[in-house]
Amino acid sequence: MSLRAVSEELGRHHSVIGKMEQDRRKIELLEFVEYCRVIGADPHEGLDVMLSKIR
Repeated sequence: MSLRAVSEELGRHHSVIGKMEQDRRKIELLEFVEYCRVIGADPHEGLDVMLSKIR
């Protein structure tokens, strides 16, 4: 899925999505869950990955 397609689905500017993907912008939990829904990813799996990195 392209960056612009994701941004259109989320109703955000593509630069905001790009910064989120490049870890140049913090992402809120609900924003993360919605992002996962749009790209077809499991938010539980993503949270597990993030939690494993801070342990």
